[in-house]
Formats: sequence, C-alpha cells, structure tokens
Amino acid sequence: MTRDEFITHLNTSGDTESVRRFYLKSFDAKEIEPKNLSLAIEYDAPNSFGTMLRGYADCTYGSTYGRDPVSYLFVKIDGKTSTEWLQSSSQ
Repeated sequence: MTRDEFITHLNTSGDTESVRRFYLKSFDAKEIEPKNLSLAIEYDAPNSFGTMLRGYADCTYGSTYGRDPVSYLFVKIDGKTSTEWLQSSSQ
C-alpha cells in the first residue's frame, strides 16, 4: 500500500485524528506495513424458482498492520461494508 492509499484508508477508518497521526508516523518509520487484501468469489446459487444463478463478489480489506485479524465489519464486498449494505437495502 502506498502512502497516499494508506492516508485514504485512514481517513475512512473512523479512527480519531491522533490515532491516524500515530499510524501515519509508524508507516513513515516503516514500523508497520499496511496491505490491501482481496479475494474474488464466483458462486452458483438457486433462486426461489430453483433456477441456478451465477454471482460474483469482489471482497477487499485494508489491513493496517498487514497481518491483523480480519473483521467482517470492515470487509468491503463490491465496494461496500456490511453496514453500508444494510443502509442501502433499507432505503
């Protein structure tokens, strides 16, 4: 992850300004190595009539340390977090 990508990740993380500064300082000192983890999933699933449908999901996760456990709350599926999916489906 580049410095600019990491800044974007931090700005969307919900962390406080002091936490973001700490992470950026750690990044600049090469103490942490953030990574974007990604996985593409292609699947077949029947609809309510039993007809098989093929789907595709692009899953991404911005890892601050590059090795931290993945939280399902912050995994993006097709560009949206689980919270964003819930918000968009309720509108």
